[in-house]
Amino acid sequence: MGKRQTVRLRIEWGDTDPARIVFYPNYFRWFDAACHQLFDELGVSHNTLLADGVAAGYPIVEAHAEFKRPGYYSDWIEVRAEVVEVGAKVLKVAYQVWRDDVLLLEGYEKRVIARHDDKEARRMRAMEIPPAMRERLLGLTP
Repeated sequence: MGKRQTVRLRIEWGDTDPARIVFYPNYFRWFDAACHQLFDELGVSHNTLLADGVAAGYPIVEAHAEFKRPGYYSDWIEVRAEVVEVGAKVLKVAYQVWRDDVLLLEGYEKRVIARHDDKEARRMRAMEIPPAMRERLLGLTP
């Protein structure tokens, strides 16, 4: 649908359990890294949001993963991220993790663009996604 970002990395010893299999939370860490690199490429980075005073960030409101094959210590993998939906307030980023031509995992995150609540400093609220940002997230504008 939109622009895709691919992050290539090697599975390190600290990413695995005693059986040398990736400890599952690491996939979510890699999802996040690929997502932020994608947003950087699209010109809607977290730093830009903060600097422009648009929002406080992209908190995750839902995450899902379907594990198909294990990843092992020293494997080289690719984490692919793509914005596949942009609603009024929620956007969905889909992920695939590949080792060569073997699909290890598919998943997604739903994120909102949020700003700090005016009444409660520790609370954030989802905001409407501005049209120009929507176009960038969908890869419609450079």
